[in-house]
Amino acid sequence: MSLAARSLRGAFFLGVGTFLNILIGFGGGIVLARLLQPNDFGTMALATTIFVFADVRVKLQLEQKFLRDQDARAIHCDTFFTASFGLAVISFVAVLIAAAIIFGLGRADLAIYLSALGALGLFDPLTTAIRLSIEKNVAFRAISIIQTLAAVTQFGVTLFGAILGLGLWSLLLGTTLGGLVNLGMLLRVAPRRPRLAYDRVLAREFLTYGIRYGVVYAGSSIFLTQFDNFIIGLLAGTAMLGFYDRAYRTASWSTVLISASVGRITLPAFSKLQDDLIALSKAFALALWMLTTFTTPLALVVLVTAADLVPFLYGEKWSPSIPILQTLAAFAVFLPLRDVLVSALIATGRPGQLARLTFYQALALIVLAPPLTWFFGATGTAVSVGIAFLISAIFLAHFGRAHLRIHLGETIGLPVLNNAIALLVFLGLREFLALDPFPAWMRLGVSGGLFIALYALISWLTSRQTIVARARYLAQLARG
Repeated sequence: MSLAARSLRGAFFLGVGTFLNILIGFGGGIVLARLLQPNDFGTMALATTIFVFADVRVKLQLEQKFLRDQDARAIHCDTFFTASFGLAVISFVAVLIAAAIIFGLGRADLAIYLSALGALGLFDPLTTAIRLSIEKNVAFRAISIIQTLAAVTQFGVTLFGAILGLGLWSLLLGTTLGGLVNLGMLLRVAPRRPRLAYDRVLAREFLTYGIRYGVVYAGSSIFLTQFDNFIIGLLAGTAMLGFYDRAYRTASWSTVLISASVGRITLPAFSKLQDDLIALSKAFALALWMLTTFTTPLALVVLVTAADLVPFLYGEKWSPSIPILQTLAAFAVFLPLRDVLVSALIATGRPGQLARLTFYQALALIVLAPPLTWFFGATGTAVSVGIAFLISAIFLAHFGRAHLRIHLGETIGLPVLNNAIALLVFLGLREFLALDPFPAWMRLGVSGGLFIALYALISWLTSRQTIVARARYLAQLARG
């Protein structure tokens, strides 16, 4: 079976698994938001942020090199696992030091949650080594099933704990058991279990890559993905961080189905095509077209329905998250585009460019987030996050045109234009619909359905040939 066919089938299995996970997360998020308090979610988010800051293993990004290297030897996997485990031990010590300081500041709940995350981090190297060994061969069926079962376990345990009144600790209990189930099932399907063994030359290559590129890239990535949580927790408190966390997760639902399938498969696929510029350009263009065609309208649906969506799903106590959700939804499409750009830069041997891009994004966030958060609260933080990810979209357009010679107008420009036209027409029609007297569920259905219908009609009128051609191509790949 060709790489393209395997990639499409892998994306299909990931898509099905991700869809099930979205349903679990969607339904679970609604139920848990009604059982738990914003401060519980805020404490969890802040503990996760501190853990990521203290995690040395994540900062070296050895996973990128492991996936990019076309090395099937057992010692290559063992060296990766051994190096990762050693870094995880160092990270655990750093987490315990941070937890002791937090405990001394009077936040025992935050310190205990953080310590538990640090202990769970010791299992991550084994889980990651097995998962990446399977994904390296563009094989995702077993991974999709395992992740779905782990998600079911996590939600079930968390729900049971929330019903018993455990509050914050129900979240920790669910995370713990879900992670252990994930690891246990991966051990059962692993073609070979990694061992604590290493090759000195390979270990030196991994660590050199991590120090040279990983530290700058991962350090910047951590600030890019976690600084928003940190600054809200610092300036606005964990309750407001809970509102922001719920809004961020809800905004992500609109793009995660497509981006998780396309984004996770692009690095191993692009790596196998790194020496064939024509094939790589075609794969890159197809990934971008799929993301902009299918994720942008979903993000805009969340944007136009947020005022009804939040109280309907979570209850009136979560209403402060509405403007945050609207802001994040407006920028949501940039996040999956960045995932594809990251895969292309790593696969084509440009980790230095990736590190610099991420540094500039993180710098923009660090400069913009504190004043915007101070004056406008979590909504200002959301604006700064959107601007940071907009930078990657601009760079993506430059990279695709200059290095891969893709046609930006057809690949990105036309789907974006179709969305813009659909949004303008929708806003004009909504003024005449007079939906206020109707219940929230009906307003949501009419507004969301109308926008999707407008987008589909406009896309068919302006892009029919492209849609038909690429649908036929994807169908050919699906048949092998």
